Amino acid sequence: MTEKQKLTIHAWPARRNARENAFQILMYSALELDGSVRVCEFGPSSAIRRADAWHWHWPEGQFNTSKKAWAYLKLFYLRFMMWVASFRRIPIIWTAHNTRSHGGLYPEVEALFWRDFTSKVSGVHYLGNASRETVISAHPGLESVRSITTMHGEYPHPARPSRAAARSQLGLPQDKTVLAFVGRVSEYKGVIELIETFRAADFVGTHLLVAGDPDRYMRSWLGHYIPSTHETYLLTRLDDWTYECALACADLLVLPYRRITNSGSVLHAISARRPVLVPDIPPMREIQDHVGDWVLTYDVLSPKSLGEAILKIEAMAPSASPDMSAFRWSEIASALRALLREAKGEIHG
Repeated sequence: MTEKQKLTIHAWPARRNARENAFQILMYSALELDGSVRVCEFGPSSAIRRADAWHWHWPEGQFNTSKKAWAYLKLFYLRFMMWVASFRRIPIIWTAHNTRSHGGLYPEVEALFWRDFTSKVSGVHYLGNASRETVISAHPGLESVRSITTMHGEYPHPARPSRAAARSQLGLPQDKTVLAFVGRVSEYKGVIELIETFRAADFVGTHLLVAGDPDRYMRSWLGHYIPSTHETYLLTRLDDWTYECALACADLLVLPYRRITNSGSVLHAISARRPVLVPDIPPMREIQDHVGDWVLTYDVLSPKSLGEAILKIEAMAPSASPDMSAFRWSEIASALRALLREAKGEIHG
């Protein structure tokens, strides 16, 4: 197959965010593997470059800006690009990670975007059936739009350190059960609730690790919390090795998200053979259906629910591994490839 015959996709983002999130580079490497698709980085020049489809991930992230005027400018840019796509008959495919921006700083501006976007999108990639229901509930117009539903893909962890080496690297005790939150520290992720619950529990022989880069709001809040001798806060952007060490340190990842459509952090944890405790909500139960007790759930985060989770992980066999067959990138790429060709075929057929 020649380059001209390949399906050319402009992805936003494609690979430029690889240091922050490996989702796209893993997805597009799998998508290109059979040689029938070429993935390019989306940008303003996509308005005039050849493309068979545009594939967007987090367009709502454009509204996480400090000034309302910038939010309106980003809205104008998105509207212009959607008009270009319509004029040039380029289908827009959306992988639905969220129903709205996490910051939610300018809901009235964002609402204008969603009204336009959901009427222009040609195909939707949902990350799980529960996620599909959540997204359609928020944006009912999408129910009649062609779509595929897959699970979120797994994350490789080829250079995982041993637990002892990781704890030595980060200065954590070797003889305690370590509960950990690892990842971007944002308000909606419930880190303050985790710290307060851990302190209220006052378990003997446990240690709490909070590792990740806080946003401005959370950095201010966490400034009021002085780590006790049973807590370690690593509040900085984690390089790849430190991230792997933080995961390897943990006996249990605790991710007490207040609202969530899906979670890459959960997939990171179970891909690294680390059990995770999350709220009992449909997207998490759907992952649990595939991996069993590698995903533990709670109704209310409390000393009781933390204690029950600790007892469950202590009963797990040290050599156990989760079944990750539902999260293979090859299956996701195959479904996405078909969606892209179907969307292109309908517009150009």
